[in-house]
Amino acid sequence: MVRPQVGDTIGHARIETLIASSVFSDVYRATDLRSGKPCAVRLWHVSFDHVAELRALFQHDARIAAALHHPHVLRITEFGEWHSYGFITSEYMATGSLPMWLRRVSAPPVALFDLLRQAALALAYAHRFNIAHGDLRPAALLLTPDARYRAGQRLAISGFALGRLSSEALAIGGITPNRYLAPERRAGAEPSLAADIFAFGRLVGDLFGDTATDPHIADLMAACCALNPARRPPAAALALALALHVRFLSKNSAH
Repeated sequence: MVRPQVGDTIGHARIETLIASSVFSDVYRATDLRSGKPCAVRLWHVSFDHVAELRALFQHDARIAAALHHPHVLRITEFGEWHSYGFITSEYMATGSLPMWLRRVSAPPVALFDLLRQAALALAYAHRFNIAHGDLRPAALLLTPDARYRAGQRLAISGFALGRLSSEALAIGGITPNRYLAPERRAGAEPSLAADIFAFGRLVGDLFGDTATDPHIADLMAACCALNPARRPPAAALALALALHVRFLSKNSAH
């Protein structure tokens, strides 16, 4: 693949440095030449010249993702092609991914639950329009400093509606499905709202341990990761339950 160099322009963004890489895409910090503000550019590894059917899929799903407007959904400002590779430009989340942040800080449970609440709100918003994420994983949870939240961070989920593209890229590369894929996805099913909930349950396990002794956490994971997709709770119910638990923990810590 052709990789951009420092100073190259992709769309309306000037590339500065590589900040993250995965099996199917790279993410660069850049400067938006229209506003002068920092931004992030995600560049896919699979060339549309080699897999032409991905071009229409990318254009369709990127357009859906760009239409989402919510505080906890990563805001997309531009998408297109660069040397036949698809790119998406988005707001820049200065803290990086949730796992990166947790390697630097020791967050109390109330902060972790509030971050999960933010993620559940993002899912509930997208799911209201029947839009699945399709590739929910820790690297998709991005943070930026914001004093309005208990963790001092605002969480935004990246990659909404792009799960089918990621799945196709993984299949082309012969990559083994990750632990966040629901059983039905491993069996070949398309991305779905219920599969997003399964992935959310796995994320809870990442934060608190897959064998958490706290009954609230254990019940939440069990519900999200139910083998029957129809038994998994909707994202709106998760957001409400997490908001109530954050309130409960906050009151207890104040005494």
